Amino acid sequence: MSHFSPNQYFQVDIVSRPFWEMSQSIEIYSYNLLLALNKLKKESKLNVNLNLVETGYSLKRIIPPYGNIMSPIVYDLLAPITSQAKIRQNPSIVHIVHHLLSPYAFGLNEIPIIVTIHHIPEYLDPEYYKIEREWFEVLFCNELDKYISKYQNIELAKSILIDRKKMNVKDTLYSMHDIVSFKIAIQKASAYLAVSSLTALELKSFFPNYVSKRKIFVAPLAPSQDVIPIIGEQKQEKKKKIIIGYIGSHVSRKATYLIIPLALLLKEAEKKYGPVFKLRVWGSGLLLPLIKRLTMLLNLNDVIIFEGTFNRKLATSVYHDIDILFLPSIKEGFSLPTLEAAIAGVPTIVFRKAKIPKEIKNLCIQVYSFDEIMQVLDDLISSPDSYEDLSSHAKEGASKFSWDITAKKTLHAYIETATELK
Repeated sequence: MSHFSPNQYFQVDIVSRPFWEMSQSIEIYSYNLLLALNKLKKESKLNVNLNLVETGYSLKRIIPPYGNIMSPIVYDLLAPITSQAKIRQNPSIVHIVHHLLSPYAFGLNEIPIIVTIHHIPEYLDPEYYKIEREWFEVLFCNELDKYISKYQNIELAKSILIDRKKMNVKDTLYSMHDIVSFKIAIQKASAYLAVSSLTALELKSFFPNYVSKRKIFVAPLAPSQDVIPIIGEQKQEKKKKIIIGYIGSHVSRKATYLIIPLALLLKEAEKKYGPVFKLRVWGSGLLLPLIKRLTMLLNLNDVIIFEGTFNRKLATSVYHDIDILFLPSIKEGFSLPTLEAAIAGVPTIVFRKAKIPKEIKNLCIQVYSFDEIMQVLDDLISSPDSYEDLSSHAKEGASKFSWDITAKKTLHAYIETATELK
């Protein structure tokens, strides 16, 4: 494996947020990767020592973890001086598991650093705003016009304006943190570990001056260990109700405001099918107050159920209970919920124009419009066999992903980067 002697001692320091709530993608990635690397270490003849460096550990008692949007920013910026565990003296390589933790790279000038890039911040993507404008104008505003009166439109516009003003300050702070951390990451890293082919391609396209001098390795994510037990379990006989779920954060690039036109579509469908649809929504974020306000104003409380933060301990039952996952995102670096849903036999609906990695998009039902979503739902109700076909397709595609594969690709990246920089 990459010019490395089996008898040579190789030590890796993995920098991650602490495994407190397992509600953030950073912790989920780090936890599963560490499990898989330790398993690979036992099976391998390589003398590899793994050390977890938990950033911001001593801040836990001062600031409740993830109590608000600012907490992770405080943790990440103060990480280098607040960690319980420190970088060891002269490790073979340091792995920073997310660009948001890149402040930890300062002071490591002589040590090889590899950074996992989960996504390119939308503010640094020259293609993003064109797609966002189409999402908002066509998929949101035009769809709402089909269902609501002119008076309601005026009231909604006022409501959206109020919420946007409240969001702007926090959104600006969060985006600045995202951009600055990302720029530090691409400058300080010795190599990059991309979680998808799309992320690797965008790195090359958007940042050629940095990337041309460094290697990009691709190590895709895999279904989380807490979802694995439901592999192979057959979904029970179709219920009288069809449950559509959204799992994830409520931030701009996720475009979760599209939950509202979807709910209006489902409510309209009640005229034909009766009250057979429910939309269950998990997650938190800057867009959530707006979505809740619109839900109340448009009287959609009988369609939308807000479930709060997604509890990883209940992942098995959640993926078993929902029938379809809705992913309205403009852009995704990977989308772990889509893969986890697929391994459970739950198909995901995505918009065809979304910037989502092809390896994930291929597992999904791809549509251009809400009219096509309604056609999909019509087919599922009229032909139960069509659901089984979609479910089988999702399962088959998702079964090709595993943390064992991710660990092997990651270890290869560690060793190749460290040995080439000696």
